[in-house]
Amino acid sequence: GSGSRLSVVVALGANAMFPDPVAEASGHYIDGTPVAWYTELRAFDAATGEPTAWRFEPPPHRKPQAEGDSFPDHICLPDAWSNGAIDARGTYFVGHMSGNIFALRDIDGDGTLNMDEASGEVTSYYGGRCYQGSPAIAPGMLVAAPCDGMHVFLGE
Repeated sequence: GSGSRLSVVVALGANAMFPDPVAEASGHYIDGTPVAWYTELRAFDAATGEPTAWRFEPPPHRKPQAEGDSFPDHICLPDAWSNGAIDARGTYFVGHMSGNIFALRDIDGDGTLNMDEASGEVTSYYGGRCYQGSPAIAPGMLVAAPCDGMHVFLGE
């Protein structure tokens, strides 16, 4: 939140693999393992390295490949998370292999993220394609580049 101590946000989770039509249709790989990519973002106190209460876990991604990847000519193979960017208000913008770009901000300053959509602390935009690079921030603008395009958001 505003005025809080500095934190370092770390993205955790395994990266998706190549498309696997059989696993996508059945929900399981050939060895019986469920198709589910669990990821999270965690904040750590920049001075001490201790974890803070700020964390975000999106729903598991349930496809073998990142969103939008398909054979033969749409393969991106991104990391689970793009690099993130933080604006002057403390909003953390980050792309995810699910095709969502997330905006995360501790609006009430309690050190946690309220997952209730009405709180406004966690919002997302589904672009339909995984994200590779870092979002870019300029006054009144956010630009996010999925693997084969660009999304430009204009705001305040």
